[in-house]
Amino acid sequence: MGSEAAGDNPRPAWLIAGFLAAPLAPAFVLAARSPGLGVEPGDMASLLPIAALLYLPSFFSVALIGGLALTVLHRLKRVRWWSGLLAGFAAAALLSYLFTGFRGLEAQWFMADLTGALVWAACGAAAGLIVWLGWRLSGIEKS
Repeated sequence: MGSEAAGDNPRPAWLIAGFLAAPLAPAFVLAARSPGLGVEPGDMASLLPIAALLYLPSFFSVALIGGLALTVLHRLKRVRWWSGLLAGFAAAALLSYLFTGFRGLEAQWFMADLTGALVWAACGAAAGLIVWLGWRLSGIEKS
């Protein structure tokens, strides 16, 4: 009974860990893709400070958008790996276009901005999967 009861208790620390770890993916990828910020290719010493700087806005984006998406998906009883992936992908793609003034939706900018939007979206998808993993490990959906 002791081990089964412990497995049935929600462990919100896992969810918090998921929300803290999820911004690492976009922070490191965006830092690595930002040579204009002083990042030298292959040099971790130049990558780490920029990634640390990008962690905070990434954290707030994940916390706000991811928290809202998780709340909606939980109410709909649709918290799945694929829903986390899709929510992160869509939210990050939207943020990408928001930061570029939606110019990527214009015909002449679409192909030029597509790579950047897809990188952002892939980072968001990874963040969404990390949040989902934290949710899954927390056991909250079973309570």
